[in-house]
Amino acid sequence: FDWVDVREVVAGLLNAAAHGERGHNYLLSGHFKTVHEIAHAVESATGAKAPRMTTPLWAARAAAPFAEAFGRIARREPLFTRESLHTLQTGMKVDGAKARSTLRHAPRPFEETIRDTCAWFDAAGLQ
Repeated sequence: FDWVDVREVVAGLLNAAAHGERGHNYLLSGHFKTVHEIAHAVESATGAKAPRMTTPLWAARAAAPFAEAFGRIARREPLFTRESLHTLQTGMKVDGAKARSTLRHAPRPFEETIRDTCAWFDAAGLQ
């Protein structure tokens, strides 16, 4: 999926307000990465071992209604939903050329985003 640093989303919104054309839409693309690649980037950033195996998509889809129900009961966001699994499965590429040219959108290195995100989770006690 295409992963974008939230700091670039904020910068993109500000640049759209300042430089965007009324009535136009801009896609802020980042880096196309698989969940497996993200896990290994987190491993590199933190030293925590990436999972050796991943849950097959069919098993995650079967478990999604239970994760959603648990989330409702616990009054917490579920770890994953049917919709989030569908989104990850589509693997759609995002063309951010218009945002790059008009809004000067320039994604920072993916490894920097992962490193900063892991540091934020650590500082917030959300490891």
